[in-house]
Amino acid sequence: MYFIGLTFHQNFVQFKKIDSFRRQFDPHYNHCKMLQMTILPPFELPFKGQHQQAKKGIEALSQILTEDLESIFFGQDQLLRLNFKQLDFSYAKKPMIFLSANLPEELIYAQESLANSLEDWEVKFKRRGKKFYETVLPIGRPKRESILRQAVSTARNDFDFPLSLYVSGVVLFEKLPGHWPVVKRLYHCDVDVDEMRPNEFGFRQERGQWGEFV
Repeated sequence: MYFIGLTFHQNFVQFKKIDSFRRQFDPHYNHCKMLQMTILPPFELPFKGQHQQAKKGIEALSQILTEDLESIFFGQDQLLRLNFKQLDFSYAKKPMIFLSANLPEELIYAQESLANSLEDWEVKFKRRGKKFYETVLPIGRPKRESILRQAVSTARNDFDFPLSLYVSGVVLFEKLPGHWPVVKRLYHCDVDVDEMRPNEFGFRQERGQWGEFV
């Protein structure tokens, strides 16, 4: 099983706060310590189980996906910023705490382009809900309600909304038992992050998004 995710620049205050939160409240942190946001459903190659063919296939597919992204982001001279408006919760069989994002047009187009190339390869997508495109960033998976309440209290103190993260690249991961290694870095943002101004860290705080857990 494979999946494609956005990765983020680490030298911003909001990134460090989210990373610290994940260390404390996400049991999957050790599966993939790299903060990433999945933008398409996980998928399997059509020749699953045929190791050599699968290895050659993923290398060829990675090259196609890289070319897709390079054409989309050609000439990009600014960091892509994702704005997260609030903290949300899912109460399915496996509870999850996540941040909801508004994707810029470039990333929406990238989602569509990557999906088309994957469909041409006849991969089998494993949807996790009614929506095909993914636009949330999981940051916690509490197993008990008491931990959920603690996580919300911590998030209320640590996060100011809306908050922003800056995209550093697009990465292909493989989902293995207990480990999600990087298979290929499909795209890397070459914009110099040192040119960002310090006041890019500042965000205003909004009230009322915590619901019954406040």
